[in-house]
Amino acid sequence: GASRAISFYLAKFKAGSITILNRNVSKAHNLAGDISDSGLIGDVKSGSISEIENYLPDADILVDTTPLGMDPHIDDEPIAGHDMMHEDLVVFDAVYNPNETVLIRQAIMAGAKPVYGIKMFLYQGAESFKIWTGRDAPIDVMQEALNKHLGR
Repeated sequence: GASRAISFYLAKFKAGSITILNRNVSKAHNLAGDISDSGLIGDVKSGSISEIENYLPDADILVDTTPLGMDPHIDDEPIAGHDMMHEDLVVFDAVYNPNETVLIRQAIMAGAKPVYGIKMFLYQGAESFKIWTGRDAPIDVMQEALNKHLGR
């Protein structure tokens, strides 16, 4: 779900290209086909996550929507190590607990730009609040409650 939403968002806002990688290559191909069929973007590729090292040197953004590294499996091997990343790479991990996942730590080690999953979690909640109530969400109150709940 998150991968689909993020991919279509990137396509809608004119990413130059999108590459979908997955352990299940047919799922990657299906999502890439759906994005391509939308007409929002022309350059969509897909393949196996095992090929990630081949794509990262030219990538601007790495988005990880897998549960790897999510509590309680905080030491799972990330989809990419710091040796595959570069300083201009933006690395977003959708996992929000823990805040600093093993992938985010690898990004920091590489000098890449980390984006923490907690922001997506917070703003998903804020958007749901607006849909359900018709009012803008109290983001600061929600952020404080989220931090308290997660022990931050």
